[in-house]
Amino acid sequence: MKHLKYAAFSLCIQAGLGWPLAATGEGWGEGEIIMETLPTVPVTDAAFPSGTPTDSAATTRLDRDALDASGKRDLERQLRGRPGVSITNSNRNVVSGLFLRGAGSGLGQLTFDDIPLYSLLTGTYSLAALPADSLEQVEVVRGAAAPRYGSRALGGVIRLFSRDMQETGAFARVEGGSFGALQETAGGSLAGRNARVTASFSRDDVFEGTGMADPANGNPEQDDYHAGQGILRFTAQPASGFGLNGSLLYSRQLSDLDGIGLLPTGRPGAVDDRHGLARGETWLAQNTASLTLAPAWDSSLQLGFTQNHTDAVFHVFGMPSQGSFTGRLLLARWNNAHVLLKENGDAPRFTLRWGGEARREEAESRGSALPAPLQAERGIVTGFAEAEAGLGSWSGMAGVHVDRYDDVGTHPVFYAGAAWQWLPALKLHADGGYGFRAPGFNERLSPFYGNPNLRPEQGASGGIGIDWTPSAALRLSLNGFYSRFDDLISLTFVPQWGASQSVNTAHARLRGIEAEWVVTGSHGLSSGMDYSYSDNRDLDTGKALPSRPQNQGRMWGQWRWSTLPVTLWLEGIYRGYHFNDNAQTVRQNDAFRVNAQASYQVAPGLSVYVRGENLNDDRTPEVFNYAVPGAAVYGGFRWQL
Repeated sequence: MKHLKYAAFSLCIQAGLGWPLAATGEGWGEGEIIMETLPTVPVTDAAFPSGTPTDSAATTRLDRDALDASGKRDLERQLRGRPGVSITNSNRNVVSGLFLRGAGSGLGQLTFDDIPLYSLLTGTYSLAALPADSLEQVEVVRGAAAPRYGSRALGGVIRLFSRDMQETGAFARVEGGSFGALQETAGGSLAGRNARVTASFSRDDVFEGTGMADPANGNPEQDDYHAGQGILRFTAQPASGFGLNGSLLYSRQLSDLDGIGLLPTGRPGAVDDRHGLARGETWLAQNTASLTLAPAWDSSLQLGFTQNHTDAVFHVFGMPSQGSFTGRLLLARWNNAHVLLKENGDAPRFTLRWGGEARREEAESRGSALPAPLQAERGIVTGFAEAEAGLGSWSGMAGVHVDRYDDVGTHPVFYAGAAWQWLPALKLHADGGYGFRAPGFNERLSPFYGNPNLRPEQGASGGIGIDWTPSAALRLSLNGFYSRFDDLISLTFVPQWGASQSVNTAHARLRGIEAEWVVTGSHGLSSGMDYSYSDNRDLDTGKALPSRPQNQGRMWGQWRWSTLPVTLWLEGIYRGYHFNDNAQTVRQNDAFRVNAQASYQVAPGLSVYVRGENLNDDRTPEVFNYAVPGAAVYGGFRWQL
């Protein structure tokens, strides 16, 4: 199979380039291990460095400490309630709807080591299948700067980076609890002077999970969920000015699936299906070589591959139905950076970036409702240039990407931003741009509610913000945005079908405010709050766009006991009411859920914990007749060497 060949080829490259460099030369001596921290090599390259989004973009960054603090195991729980991020459906048996500033995407809204991850439908991802323990960092970059990181998503991009341990070590986590859940993660690293490698493996099993169909409407069946994932990451610096890195991800999910039928009220919706089953599989691989060609010229080449396969069997009004979809992406990205004026106090600084990208997308769709398999492929060639400059307390950047699609022609995208460090503790920033995104094959051809008539989405957006850090213990960020898009692609619920479909909104307006507040107090106390207000409208009807709450946010607090190795953590997440359909006939009420965790450090590197989720047992649905799990308690241990 193609994906096995591509993945095996990538693994061979990683083994051939990473392991010999780690095991020979100056990295390991005979019979000994030399423990030394290797300078961090960017996941992508010097042109678009990892962990340093433009100063003008509204960005939420979760490093390892932030990912560990709450004890939340998966990405869905880590992102819920964050500024500008809207997630619908909190049941791991079903994919999660994901919006950034009111916009979704079928390819590119979520990236892993800067390679796009596929979604099943518009803006839907298996977020629960991505364990936080396997990630080094998560960056939520909101606004028009997404093309800077290889994405065309109109609302922004969520960048995931594979775990990259700087020193030789190991880690493990085992957790069990409500709904017959058992979850394990284990990993380790080997680090030498010139190279390091990190690997992690995880397994999730839920044997008595809450079904997709809401039990409140006569659906008592419990559904199983099983998932496994492996990630391999290597970083090497065989010579001065020459760096290599690569990563490989494999993920597989298997879950019970409910069908579509008539509810006791006579309306169509999700109903128990004892024979329903869904399977998903994801491959992703990337290799990047970075080279300093001249004192003012850094260049890199990244090769990437990703594939997603999903198949399902279920019943629709008692009739058996089945379907499968496979999407594949091959990518080559060449980046160059020329530092023409280096940063030196208040002196001018200037960097020019340019390069190109080639993509090949392939898809195959099969289904009992299709007369024959559907196949599609296209190429996308991109050229880009960006200038970044600064003078004293001022900085700014502007870039253009020109995309040539085989099927929809040539389309440019623009983005620009500026920042002003007004005071040592106060920064003002603004950004804007024009975006264009052709619908992905998964959005058009998927047998699971795809729409072959989707049109490309495009439009302009802009934002302003202020970051205030009056002291090391207090940080406040406030951002506002306005977007105007044509043919915005969204996933909407169709009441007549009891299911969803991707559709275009001819004229859409999205605007809102985002706030972040973090306080680190004395006596081991710290707290914070995130809040998002958004007004997302169909300008032709004046109605709110579906599945986008107007108000949402989270409050949290943490206390580290001064005399005992005990840490307490408490969180409340609020989601406002919203409608699932364009006509605003299917309303989901607001909800507030409380989560908490208590952990005890038994020994250095070893802690035990107990965590509660939805402790107030708020089961208000987020999608029509989709169940939300009730109160749950989990316990486990974490170990790191």
